[in-house]
Amino acid sequence: MDKRTTEGLYLFKSLVKDGCEWHGDVISRKWSEQLYIPEGCMNQVLLTVSTYADDTYQIDGNCVWIA
Repeated sequence: MDKRTTEGLYLFKSLVKDGCEWHGDVISRKWSEQLYIPEGCMNQVLLTVSTYADDTYQIDGNCVWIA
């Protein structure tokens, strides 16, 4: 497993603890998972992702894409 994949796994786990919701697998070459950000959780999500490299995640509206 490469470093980016490992960081993605840790980020996924952290975001679920923050209250994000996983709704199923994503078929994409760039992103492996998509988590939805419920209302009231955005500040905590921004705090969590700030410790990860920019190529590990992308925030798009009310969801987070994870590499």
